[in-house]
Amino acid sequence: MVDNRPGADGNLGVNIVAKSPADGYTLGFATNGPLAVNVTLFSKMPYDPATDLTPISHLAFGPNILAVNPSLGVKDLDGLIRLFKANPGKYVISSGGNGTTQHLAVEMLKKAAHVEITHVPYEGGGPALIDIVGNQVPITFCSVPACMPHICAASLIPLAVTSPQRSPALRDVPTIAEKGFPG
Repeated sequence: MVDNRPGADGNLGVNIVAKSPADGYTLGFATNGPLAVNVTLFSKMPYDPATDLTPISHLAFGPNILAVNPSLGVKDLDGLIRLFKANPGKYVISSGGNGTTQHLAVEMLKKAAHVEITHVPYEGGGPALIDIVGNQVPITFCSVPACMPHICAASLIPLAVTSPQRSPALRDVPTIAEKGFPG
C-alpha cells in the first residue's frame, strides 16, 4: 500500500516512517530534504534522520536544469550571468522551496558566479513551474522530468544541468561545471 504524505519538505511522511515499528513492513522513499538538508532548516525536527532511520538503497539521481522563459532573451548560461552582472539584484529565480536541491543550486550559483539575484521559494516545484511557463518569474531551477515537456514545447529554454555529466535527456545542454562553475 502506498501512503503519500507530502508536506514540510518531506518531514511529515518521513516522520511517519521514523515512528513506525522497525518490523520490516514500513518503507519510506524520500529525497535529500528530509534526510539531509532539513536538519539545517528546521529548528525542531520530529525525528533524527541519523538514528531514527535505516537507509536501504540509493534509488535514483536526478539533476536539475537551470531554465529560463524565452521572453528573457537569454540563450545560454554565459548570457544569463552577463545579464545578472549588468543588473545586480534586478532578477528573481524560483525554486520548489527553501532547502530543496533547486534552492541549493540557486545559492551555489550566486556564490560561484558572484551575482546578486533574489531567490523566490515556492510551495513545490509544480507552482514554480507554472509561474515560469506563465512568465511570472523568468528563471528557475527545476527537475529534468518536470521541465522536459516545457522544453520540448519551447516554452522553456534549458541553459545548464547541475549534474557532473550532461543529462542523457538533454545531450546538447552543458553542465554548469562545463560553463566554468565546478562543484
